[in-house]
Amino acid sequence: MSFTEVKSTIRQSTTLQTALERIADETDEFQTLKVFVICVLIEVATIASIFFWPHTVREFLSVGSSWPFWLGGPFLVGIVIGLTGFKLVRQSISRSDPPFDGVLSGYAEDLKRERQFTIWFVAGGAGVFNLMILYLLLAVVS
Repeated sequence: MSFTEVKSTIRQSTTLQTALERIADETDEFQTLKVFVICVLIEVATIASIFFWPHTVREFLSVGSSWPFWLGGPFLVGIVIGLTGFKLVRQSISRSDPPFDGVLSGYAEDLKRERQFTIWFVAGGAGVFNLMILYLLLAVVS
């Protein structure tokens, strides 16, 4: 999934959750890595702007109509970093799912449900953590 496909997915989806599910369901490791690198670069640019231009960042945050950006932006970037980072780590640890034939085939859905819960838990935690770190950094720098 390329960056333009991610943008079109977000635009075309009826909800943000659908867009994040498409990113989470991506199976190609290279595409997942591209999305991860893009989000990390956004994060580095945000941290650099906090370090080098803290007053400009504070002025932008003080505008009344910008609250969805300064609250939702870091949270969503953190979620996408959490989703893609967790997928990359999980893919590097276990390359393929074990075969579920015979007696163990009944446990395949339970295992899949458990993995889906884990990835969303990690992603939500990463979003909240990213939001807290950026605002603590802004408070310390300025």
